[in-house]
Amino acid sequence: MHDKKIIFISIYLLITFFVWQTQALTTTLKGHITYTVDSARNLTFDGIKEEISVWSFKAHLKDPNYKANMDYIKYGVAPYGWKVEVFQKGKFKLGYAVTYDSNEKVTYYYAKFNGSLIAIEHNDIKSKSKYPYRCYRYDTSGKLIAAGIHINKNEGFLYDKNKKLITHRIGNYGYDEKGKRQWKAKLVDF
Repeated sequence: MHDKKIIFISIYLLITFFVWQTQALTTTLKGHITYTVDSARNLTFDGIKEEISVWSFKAHLKDPNYKANMDYIKYGVAPYGWKVEVFQKGKFKLGYAVTYDSNEKVTYYYAKFNGSLIAIEHNDIKSKSKYPYRCYRYDTSGKLIAAGIHINKNEGFLYDKNKKLITHRIGNYGYDEKGKRQWKAKLVDF
């Protein structure tokens, strides 16, 4: 039962966490660059690492700051030296993500109920204001499970490991490959 719960939460978090904002299948940026589902897919998967070494995140298989992070989440206090983002469905806080200030290119996703690592995300962001940038999500064995591209702060595309679109996100809404709205995101106050 515990394994089924972790698998269910992991799948839910992967889809919910990693979904970027969109409201159409294309967007035009400054410089008149237009991304379609296919052009974003090609850019996202160009030169991708299909696998990363488990040794690169072994120290984070359990949240090393689990107790402190639970207190930060419970009391709504922001920690010093890292960022914690909470993910919830309704009233239930299901998981959280931790990004350390010392390495903002890696984010660790944990199950809230025990601090077990669910996924690791790597991005190729060069600075907080540089778009587009790509990100890659790996499971706890280091295998690619999803990849995406942030076009700007309000838009992105997310694909599964087989390059199938999971969602195209604009603003607070996610859309499927046919442009049908799938969900609305809600910011969690912290």
